[in-house]
Amino acid sequence: PLESAEVEERMARVRGGMRIPAYDTRRLRSDGSELDVAETMSTVREESGEPSGFAVVLRDITDRKQAELELRELLAESQRRERWLAAMSEIRLALLSGAERVQWLDLTTRRMSELLDADGVMVMLPVEDDPDALEVVAVRGTDVMLGVGDHVPMHQSLAGQTFQTGRSMTSENFRADSPAPAEIRDHVTIGPVVLAAMTSASGPSGVLVVTRTPGRPPFDTDDVRLVESFAQQGGLGMELDRAIAERAQFTLVADRERIARDLHDHVIQRLFAVGMSLQAAAHSIADARALDRIEESVEELDATIRDVRSTIFSLELQAAERVEASARSRILDVASMAAPALGFQPRLQFDGPIDTKVPEELVPDVLAVVREALSNTARHAAASTVEVHVHVGERLRIEIIDDGRGAGDRTRSSGLANLQTRAEQRGGSMRIGAGR
Repeated sequence: PLESAEVEERMARVRGGMRIPAYDTRRLRSDGSELDVAETMSTVREESGEPSGFAVVLRDITDRKQAELELRELLAESQRRERWLAAMSEIRLALLSGAERVQWLDLTTRRMSELLDADGVMVMLPVEDDPDALEVVAVRGTDVMLGVGDHVPMHQSLAGQTFQTGRSMTSENFRADSPAPAEIRDHVTIGPVVLAAMTSASGPSGVLVVTRTPGRPPFDTDDVRLVESFAQQGGLGMELDRAIAERAQFTLVADRERIARDLHDHVIQRLFAVGMSLQAAAHSIADARALDRIEESVEELDATIRDVRSTIFSLELQAAERVEASARSRILDVASMAAPALGFQPRLQFDGPIDTKVPEELVPDVLAVVREALSNTARHAAASTVEVHVHVGERLRIEIIDDGRGAGDRTRSSGLANLQTRAEQRGGSMRIGAGR
């Protein structure tokens, strides 16, 4: 009836002398299938000019309609890609500008929710002190299965499988009572899901989870590709976070080492110079009270020097603790353990790239040499200061210098013999002599 009314209305317009342009519509074939056509209607007139009927021309426009559909899809895809690139650029700018992790993760979840028309987005990262768990660090939307701070077991969850394999996973419907996924709460049915691993050159660093409510359209191939691109950028963001943290760590280590070096090279030397000047001046003073005051001042300077040395060692130890398992930090640990037997903190000085040029298999011998030398000093030298110098150049050289009474006739002790043996086994030598 509606179609008949439409035809009658067009015929009435033609009778009235109005020109009707071609009209796109759909008509039924004889087999009942529909066909896209361009319909043109005109009046048929007698020789006298009187209208005697109507002529209707139908032209098949299926190819044109298909081309228009493809053009619309290309336009929509182009617009979507523009929004995609804009979002990626915005996130990349946030990363390069030094935004906190929580900020760029929040931006990532917001843009993903908008571009994918998602109802829920989650970001999961591995837990540092639990290798078998992932932690939710960012969420967005109402269709989220977990909250920030919740943990998911690595071995029995979809997120854990995605993290371990590095491959994306999709599922249109999962029920909590089905085997697997721990992310889904009891008695909850969720709609389409996409999980993608956040990866970088160093491996997986997290998982992105995107969901829609039940009954909504599933994620298509382009959607999955979009999630994977965001996940990849998230992995790069995590890598950048680690690089920034390491740079800050090494900057702190360098600052501590610089402060310790300046204290030793400038402050202690000046204190020594002041003490020596006071001692020299004391020889020319006859007043007993003045001499006592000078001696007290010299003792105070000695105590100050000891305090500064202790501070230097503390700075070096704190700096070394930030370089996990490095040769430098392990040597400092050995020196620290020798301090109670010595009665003071030994001074350590490193020359050259200790951590990069000393082979790992040589480090135990280096530690044994330093430990044995400091132990001998504590037992026999009666020293008040000890300096350990580790030089790395073409060869590795370790010098232990103290202000004690010297080796004397103890050159054949078992401890020194052990040092001699270790040096010879590595193609080196050991020498004992007067200090500086």
